[in-house]
Amino acid sequence: MSIIIVLLLFMLAGFGISILLVRRSDDLLLYNSTRGTVVYSAQVLSDRLQTVENMTRIMLSDSVIQENLAIADDPDATHIEKNNAFTALGSAVPNYYYNFKDGTGMRYISLYNNSYVSRSDYVRSVNVTPERIRHLLDTAHAADGAPAWVTDYCQDSGLFLCRDVRRAENLKLDTLGTILVNVDLNKLIADTTAQMDQSGTTRYILYKDGQEIFHTDTFPENELQSLNGRVSQFSGAYGVIHLDDASYFYIKDTLPAFGWQFLALIPYTSVIVSQRVSLLFALLIMLVVLLLCLVLFNYLVNVITGHFTALIRKMDAFGEDETTLPQSDADYSSRRDEIGELHRRFDKMAVHVQDLIQKNYVNELLAKDAQFKFLESQINPHFLYNTLDSINWRAKALGDKDISTMVEALGALLRVTLSHKETISTIGSELEIVRNYMSIIQVRYDDRIEFRDEVPAALYEQALPQLTLQPLVENAINYALEEIPDTCTVRITGCLTPAETLLEITNNGSQFPEDLLGKLTRSEITPHGFGIGLLNIQKRLQLQFGPDCGLEFINDELRDLAIVRIHLPPKEGEPCIEC
Repeated sequence: MSIIIVLLLFMLAGFGISILLVRRSDDLLLYNSTRGTVVYSAQVLSDRLQTVENMTRIMLSDSVIQENLAIADDPDATHIEKNNAFTALGSAVPNYYYNFKDGTGMRYISLYNNSYVSRSDYVRSVNVTPERIRHLLDTAHAADGAPAWVTDYCQDSGLFLCRDVRRAENLKLDTLGTILVNVDLNKLIADTTAQMDQSGTTRYILYKDGQEIFHTDTFPENELQSLNGRVSQFSGAYGVIHLDDASYFYIKDTLPAFGWQFLALIPYTSVIVSQRVSLLFALLIMLVVLLLCLVLFNYLVNVITGHFTALIRKMDAFGEDETTLPQSDADYSSRRDEIGELHRRFDKMAVHVQDLIQKNYVNELLAKDAQFKFLESQINPHFLYNTLDSINWRAKALGDKDISTMVEALGALLRVTLSHKETISTIGSELEIVRNYMSIIQVRYDDRIEFRDEVPAALYEQALPQLTLQPLVENAINYALEEIPDTCTVRITGCLTPAETLLEITNNGSQFPEDLLGKLTRSEITPHGFGIGLLNIQKRLQLQFGPDCGLEFINDELRDLAIVRIHLPPKEGEPCIEC
């Protein structure tokens, strides 16, 4: 019954998640649709502002404007000629205004020259202060004939387009006058969004370089104050934000061709209330369905629990005696429902478990292989770091060819050690590693190290776990150099008998503690130098070749020698080699 209740809860949770996903999908569709409409309106807004720019471009090339501005600027022109020029300009400017004002939000056009101002609307244009006029004219002059949009006065005076008129005759390009176009952003935005925002409740804010330059008159003052300082919360291209007691769907994008950022806020409170009512209604239906399902499933559980009880008895019987297959009173072999499937699968599992018991030795082999890989991975590569320290030390000491020797030996050492992915190497390969290592060590310690490789070539193909000899040689050097100030001689020999292959690593100047491996294994002594590596090598040798193989540590007190013997299986088909 608990399982069924859990399943019911999962089912209801899935149902609830499905509702949320559908709601989210609907919201996403609504968001994308609304955003697409707003972005399209922004494109239209950008196109209409570009229409204003195109209008000024036409005015620049208008021969009437060019000729009359030239006359007005000509000091040799008569008074009558100048009056006629001013009259012609006074007619041309209003004509452009009435031809382009629809849909562009233009309030007026003013054409300034050194002597006169031609205006399309005198009343509107004279409301701008002389200081602002001077700023607008200076901005136009700085643009060198290109259109310059001034956004400093958008909120109270509107958006301005400033552009110098340059003399086209003979490409003189001197300034004849300046065109100032004033755009009412409230009207322009209302015109471009009329179809999308028929209620007129959408709020807009324009930003330039992160600073607000304009907001529509539809913004209530309290919401505008609440919005200040919260622009950073608009992290995505669209979403929902709450201002005071109202919720809004916002769209954030950039005005094409101008680079100004705009933020549109659409009232969203009624949609949220409707969604919450629908969600509560759906939750109520789910609770009713849950109660009905509990009653029904309680009846069904009582019907089928007998079959599960039989299955539990079979499990208990098999748990007590895994060698005997359990039997049940009922025959489930012909049943094709879930209960029959469970009984048949349990019987199949029991047979499979018995097979696994018989094949347990496979697991033992796998465990042995895993143990081998684990022990091999424990090898401490600190000799590489010691090598690098040696190179660094030598490099600081002198700029000699010894450094080249050390580097070449190190390169060869790394190639041999790191290019082999197999766990088993050969005596020849291991000796090559030792030779390269000793080349580096002998440069570092000058005459204090003497190395002798006396292993017969017939043993080079004998199998040996990777990185077996080098750690032992390094251990011998570390122990000997600590104990004696004189030359340390390291000698590697090998021989072959009918019983075994034997390698010996001999050094003077040091002695091994008694029962070294046993004490390291029992943690009776603290590992010194490469102590952990000795245990690692011992275990890898025994895992690879058996318990009769491994390391032996001997102290020759008469000759003051420390000897490490490596016992390996004999190499079949080869004649004996004396030690």
